[in-house]
Amino acid sequence: MVNMCSLELFPTPIASDGRTLREVNERLEDGVNECVVIDEAHIYPTIEVRNEDIMKPSITNESVDNIFITKDMTLWKRFLRCLKTRGFVSALEMISEYDNYYHLENSWFLRFSQKLCQTLLYLWQLLLNFYIFIYPYALKSNEELCHEFNKSMDWRNGLIRAFQWHPNGHKCAVCHINDCIYIYSFDNSFVPLLKHSLQTKVTALSWSPTREDILAVCCDSVIILWTLDPNSRQYRPTSDCINIIHSPISPLTDMKFDPSGQYLAACSPQSSKLCLIEVEKKEIVKTIRRFGTCFTRVFWSPDKTRLLSATTAKHIRVYETKGWSSAKWNQQFSGICQTACWSRPIGHLLLVALRDCPSVFAIPFYDSPQPNDVGGTRHCLEVLDISEHEFPNGIKVGGSIHDMIWDKNSERLVISFKDNREWIALYKTVIRPNLEMTPIGFVHGLPQEIPLHISFNDSFRSGSLLTVCWNSGVVSYIPLQFDSKTNKSMYTSGTPRSLTSFCVASPNRSITSNNTSLRGTPLRPSKVLSSPLIHFTPNDSVLSPKRPLLFTTFTKRDSSYDSLE
Repeated sequence: MVNMCSLELFPTPIASDGRTLREVNERLEDGVNECVVIDEAHIYPTIEVRNEDIMKPSITNESVDNIFITKDMTLWKRFLRCLKTRGFVSALEMISEYDNYYHLENSWFLRFSQKLCQTLLYLWQLLLNFYIFIYPYALKSNEELCHEFNKSMDWRNGLIRAFQWHPNGHKCAVCHINDCIYIYSFDNSFVPLLKHSLQTKVTALSWSPTREDILAVCCDSVIILWTLDPNSRQYRPTSDCINIIHSPISPLTDMKFDPSGQYLAACSPQSSKLCLIEVEKKEIVKTIRRFGTCFTRVFWSPDKTRLLSATTAKHIRVYETKGWSSAKWNQQFSGICQTACWSRPIGHLLLVALRDCPSVFAIPFYDSPQPNDVGGTRHCLEVLDISEHEFPNGIKVGGSIHDMIWDKNSERLVISFKDNREWIALYKTVIRPNLEMTPIGFVHGLPQEIPLHISFNDSFRSGSLLTVCWNSGVVSYIPLQFDSKTNKSMYTSGTPRSLTSFCVASPNRSITSNNTSLRGTPLRPSKVLSSPLIHFTPNDSVLSPKRPLLFTTFTKRDSSYDSLE
């Protein structure tokens, strides 16, 4: 039986009247008063979105036709009118549901037309069922799809729809529920507003990693590129700052710049196309299509050599960016991909979380991709168990994952949940030489507050800076203060971690020279492990010539370990 890190190993969370303020030496501190975060003499902006300050668009399900009096018309005139205004299927339904007995008895043509419409509707339903089997989200509205596949915990009703730090970390973009975007910087006295008539149903924001003035906004059916002059003091930038790229797919649910800032990748859960947009040309230069599979999220690897796409099927697909060939992973996948994150700064490890599944899977990519060869191992293993757990004080945590992010050096991992949404799990992570995850604690807000967005500021110097957008409209900064030099494995060199250890070579590939010492090395601790739950069997190996093991398994404590030194 394989054991792994579970939520019961966390410190018991305690409900308080304040928010989590910071982490100091792997201990979380709570408080009522927010901390003023200062990094290199810069004060981070104070952001609070108030409900009464937002002018929301009126939303109603009523049709304007309801205010007019219906005029008596013949059946065929109503048929033509319905065909023109509501479509062919609605017109067929109107004829098939016609129930005037007198007209039906005295008109053979009407009876024949009704039978014909019923037959056509039956054939249409068969075709529609087959189409839905291939594209399961085809009948959902654009708003429903944006809400279901968005990074935000509550896209439809949350005050903050999208949040994105600039890679340089000196400014951020915040999209409100009314699709207005505000740009905050360290100098909080001037906050520009970005608004356009086509800027509706905003689902994602992405800053160019190589330029400070380009912000991409992912909308319902267009992508808007804002070019913002950092020296301008205009509250509303003019139309000269806008480039609109019309997308052949809709609704767009995700979009991201690649690490070089040259391309944008965009996708939709109602299309089997993955669009690549060249930023300089402001147009779509490549369309990748996989029949029968639609795309919901995209994730670039930090080195730009791979692109992960989450799909509406029970697998993920990774593309290499030289020849754009792909490979899919579906081992042990019981649902569609909810979120994923690459290890940084190189991208040797990929963590994947599934929808309605309280587990995290890992796939290593220690080889460089080649044309027609994505690389990586073809096996993945569950590395975290975050099933719902109730602590002795009655607090429940864990369950299905909503979002998962890794900081700039893969030293802190943060996971938010769909089920018990008030609590955010924080892990200390070490990926050299082996993956090791240590529970630190749970981040929380004020009572009844729910995190809408979680993100890291990559420019923070004193550790990592976790940014949480709460449903109350408050954006809080939580410094995770630690020394990267001391953020090392809790075990001695060569000892596998207490959760899962992965080999440094892909199956059927040669091991690099600096890792050849791991071939066939037995998993023997150099000293007795302090954990009473996890111990390794002496016969397990990191890599066997006959059966390459991606991850090592471990069993309960064995008395034979007491003699190991």
